[in-house]
Amino acid sequence: MTLDRGVSRWTDRRLGRIIVAIVFVVVWGLITHGTHAGSGDEPHYTMIAHSIAFDGDLDLQNNYRDATLIGGGRLLPEQHVRARGDRLYPVHDIGWPLLMAPVVRVAYPLADYLGDAIPPAALQSARLTKSLLLRHQLSLVMALLTGFLARELFLLLIGLGIARMGAFAWSLLFALTPPVLSHAFLVFTEIPSALIAIAVARRLLAGKVSRGALIALGTTAGFLLLVHARNVGLVAGLVVMAALAAPENRRWKWAGLFAVGVAATAALRTAVTFALWGTFLTTPHASLGSPEASAAAREMAVRIAGLLVDREYGLLAYAPIYALALAGWVVFLRLRFGLRAFAVLVVVVAYLLPVILPVTNVHGWTGGWSPAARFLVPIAAFAWIPIAVFWARAGAVGKAVALALVVLQISMNAYLWQHPQALWNDGDGRSAVAWAAWLPRLTK
Repeated sequence: MTLDRGVSRWTDRRLGRIIVAIVFVVVWGLITHGTHAGSGDEPHYTMIAHSIAFDGDLDLQNNYRDATLIGGGRLLPEQHVRARGDRLYPVHDIGWPLLMAPVVRVAYPLADYLGDAIPPAALQSARLTKSLLLRHQLSLVMALLTGFLARELFLLLIGLGIARMGAFAWSLLFALTPPVLSHAFLVFTEIPSALIAIAVARRLLAGKVSRGALIALGTTAGFLLLVHARNVGLVAGLVVMAALAAPENRRWKWAGLFAVGVAATAALRTAVTFALWGTFLTTPHASLGSPEASAAAREMAVRIAGLLVDREYGLLAYAPIYALALAGWVVFLRLRFGLRAFAVLVVVVAYLLPVILPVTNVHGWTGGWSPAARFLVPIAAFAWIPIAVFWARAGAVGKAVALALVVLQISMNAYLWQHPQALWNDGDGRSAVAWAAWLPRLTK
């Protein structure tokens, strides 16, 4: 029996590495096509990472002037920074740039060197510039992280009792389907948020965690607050998961130890916020609104519907496979998974609440200039779990419906892989993909 467990673990690790490799190669192929990467918030996160990597500070005045490889040398600070005294600070949370700083420290001079070393004719033939060389390096790092995200989901599904090859196939489809595929090469906060969240959840749901590990997991989860303030609901949901996934006589102990770790990194974010802006919670970018109750109710309804079915920014416009999640939740919650299934649902709901509430999210629900369903990426893996469970437990009719959706989704993915610019929309009510034209328009 010990030998069997050893063989199984070896097989799981090998399949996990294969998942990472396949996702990396597919995303690498995708970025050889034209995309709109390097626009929106993305280059500004890279600029913060550049300042941390080369200056050791968060004053971006010299970086926007001198870091000409970012944004092709035409990047303007615009609304992404605010002046305080004689310094120019980023309004975005710094957790993700902090993690990316070592990568930028290597990739930036390498892109500069390669741009000089490669013959100009070869660069022109490959349609490359120094700026694109930098961006492609960062995109490949994001592709690798997306591969690890799929690997974590694969291991979690196995832990829930899903057959190994079924977990393998569903995890691959997850990573190669929007909205994950859409963000797999972008230096946004969504992929790292999703990776951290599912990695913490996998270990909690295993139900065997030491005291030190619980504090470490809480510290890791708390870092999500430094990655993006929008992750506050995600962190709260993981705290609840720590309690629900614990042995029955240890719920308060698990939740308490996990919360201690969360508090440590939450305190770090508070300290950074106070140092930059003189406030404890809010920043020029992450502030609270105060809408009227009636207006708030209407806006919440629009946001929920928009996140799901808007023709430009809705999840189902690009990933109808997620429609299986509804039936999947019913199956997942009714089967032998017990409180673990409820814990997964809690994480999804807890994350979504601050996103759909106008008082906690004054920026809307579309994600700005970005691919569809950007705000759903951090919980995409949690929403995918019941899909895999549904397939594993469905009867002949359920499997036939699921298979039809899988074939449809793979066909859509293949088209989007060839035409990744269709992942972006302009907010004008017209979808970049013809098949979404029949869906409602919910953008203003």
